[in-house]
Amino acid sequence: MPYSIVIDLYSNTEISKDSLKHRIFYALILNIIQSSDPKLSKFFHDEEFDKSITLRKIYYKDNMLSLRLTLLNDSIFSRFGNVMLNACMHSYELNGTELKVAKISSTRQADKFWADYMTYQEMFDKADKKNHTFIFDIVTPLSFKKGDSFFAFPTPDLFFKSLHKKWNKHSGLPFDDIFLEFLDRDIFISYYNLKTESLKDNNKISFTGCVGRITFKASHKSSERFIHYLNVLSNFAYFSGMGAKTTMGMGQLYRLEKSDNAGEKDEI
Repeated sequence: MPYSIVIDLYSNTEISKDSLKHRIFYALILNIIQSSDPKLSKFFHDEEFDKSITLRKIYYKDNMLSLRLTLLNDSIFSRFGNVMLNACMHSYELNGTELKVAKISSTRQADKFWADYMTYQEMFDKADKKNHTFIFDIVTPLSFKKGDSFFAFPTPDLFFKSLHKKWNKHSGLPFDDIFLEFLDRDIFISYYNLKTESLKDNNKISFTGCVGRITFKASHKSSERFIHYLNVLSNFAYFSGMGAKTTMGMGQLYRLEKSDNAGEKDEI
């Protein structure tokens, strides 16, 4: 079952600008986990590809820091729940600033668009088998690792292959690889309004990706099975993230319906 969790933390003093970096946030989360479950912290640290966790900063304002993380592995959440219970009773250091947990949200609320959960089976069963249109808002820079470089444009094959890999690794309901054979011929970009944007890792390194809106459409000759797979993966994107550096705030996106304007206009 994938979970999307929002953790609100607070400090009694202002957090320095140099500390508001995604690499530092990831180290903070690993430290919080390590205090209760060192083996789980090591698992997240050592996992190399299609990670079971994503992380991003939603906002920082008035000494309140809001982080969103997703967990994609069922067995992890039961252990993570114990970590969060323990975390509420302790304080943690972020580059010399003491932080305490104010609130943990894992269900959708009016002010918590980024908190939710759904079983993989529910996601599979509820996905549309007729909808040929797939609209996404990319809210943090999205980029794909290609060799030693990064490619900052979501072509259909890169976009859906990324989702396919994560789904097959974590869901327990793998799609067969014949799905991939249809991507090159049966789906295309019908609209995009994207711009390049960088996410700073530290004072010397930044990663460039694209943000904005993109629409894919599938051929009306596509099989119902292929359309169903595309809808499953499109809904999964909210939890999974996509592309490179998803533990450092990159590749966060969600699917929109045609009339949907949901989502918070938050900081990156």
